[in-house]
Amino acid sequence: MQKGVIIAASAIVAVVVVVAVVAVVCGIPAVSMSNSASAGADNGNAGADAGKVSGESVKTNAADEGKSTESTVRAGDAGGEITVEEGKESVLKFIGDDSLKLSDIKFANEVDYFSQGDYYQYNVDGGNGIGKVAAYVSKDNGNVEMISFYDKRSDGEKEKAITLDQAKENAWRYIADKYPEFVKMNTVEIDSEYNDHMAGGKDYIFTWRESVDGVQTLNIVTLAVDAVNGEILSYMALNRDYTGTMTPKLSEDEAYAKAIEAFPGIEVTEKSCTLSVEYVEKGRPALSYTVTLKGKPVNYTSYGGIVLIDAETGEIMLKSGYN
Repeated sequence: MQKGVIIAASAIVAVVVVVAVVAVVCGIPAVSMSNSASAGADNGNAGADAGKVSGESVKTNAADEGKSTESTVRAGDAGGEITVEEGKESVLKFIGDDSLKLSDIKFANEVDYFSQGDYYQYNVDGGNGIGKVAAYVSKDNGNVEMISFYDKRSDGEKEKAITLDQAKENAWRYIADKYPEFVKMNTVEIDSEYNDHMAGGKDYIFTWRESVDGVQTLNIVTLAVDAVNGEILSYMALNRDYTGTMTPKLSEDEAYAKAIEAFPGIEVTEKSCTLSVEYVEKGRPALSYTVTLKGKPVNYTSYGGIVLIDAETGEIMLKSGYN
């Protein structure tokens, strides 16, 4: 994926759609969860340990500094769709800045093409001490699930002043304030990278996802942290209940076999498989295998891709080939 350019990742799973949208809204590179989930699985316990160490540190520091432990994320059914005005109130509470008034938050649009649900979009035009903001509020639960702070990004000519570890600490502090339940979860680090966007500034992108008995759940957080001033530039978080099975009927070997069938004649050189809960269609999460295959080039062209397979039925839900 090219750095410094906003490119929507292939929508192979619902989380990919979420993060691709965050990339467009927040001005950060899209993160392909299918690819990065595999990377997270490869990192294994190292990623989980790193995430938990940071999380424990944040919990301690937040308590010492007297930060609020009240969650701004309301999980579960809110009893029907919220109203536009209730969404505004959610944005006001989430930002939590005394300089912001309810009248500063403008309803912009209804967004109803995400697999994980429908949203209200709100904009803040600046002139209130916090600058320009774009926020997406779930119609179902009233949570601010995506937000971007446009004016917090440093100028591109400024040198990097924040280390990756410092940026990660800032990210976990923000999570502890906005989504304290996530700090208590067993998480795996899916993505952790530095990006230089030239004139567009410099940032770190982090993604963590809950893991239960080796299965990645719907609960996920992605943040962008400015590499110059350490400010949070964007935040995406899901806190979703899942009541379906966590035990696959299909084995990993069977998932590999089905994925290979999807690419006739492929000579596999690299492969990875992640078991996770994904939105296979709008509003319907299911236990799934995300299989990534890389094969020998065919006619000097890369051959392979990503396949999403229902772990109960064995049905191929989505396929995305490399170009």
